[in-house]
Amino acid sequence: MIKRILFLVFFSYIVLFIPAVVSADDKVIEDENRLSEQELEAIKKIKKDFQKTYDLGLEDFKFVHNSSFDNKSSIQSKKSLKSIVMDIANESNFFDFPPIIYLNNSNGYILEKKLNGENVLHTLELNNEKQIWEVKYKESKQGAQLEDLGLIENNN
Repeated sequence: MIKRILFLVFFSYIVLFIPAVVSADDKVIEDENRLSEQELEAIKKIKKDFQKTYDLGLEDFKFVHNSSFDNKSSIQSKKSLKSIVMDIANESNFFDFPPIIYLNNSNGYILEKKLNGENVLHTLELNNEKQIWEVKYKESKQGAQLEDLGLIENNN
């Protein structure tokens, strides 16, 4: 159990700090530092849980790694997306998974997986006039428990 909790903590930091972009069908498109198989597998499992919970189609969306937002970026859309992600992360419990982002040209989703299995879906839209991302809708549903996804062990 301790190993799994430590993995969750480690995974949370890895997802926040290692840049990578993955397509909706889980192919690595671009990465500077390879994610481990465990990290990619965890992202895939969470994505599938959200697809089942929300009947969510992500075929036309690309996974965007949280750390791909350059702190010095002057691009307004990147700044707005980073702000949204940081707000979600700041409101999260320490043991929740970091936000997982899927975007296409004008729409997007942020998947927020809670430690208790809750799936919070943030629906995004790019405001073309202002060139900023905006949260249009936030919905919460109970998803699969982390034990059921194989992401943590239950030693009871």
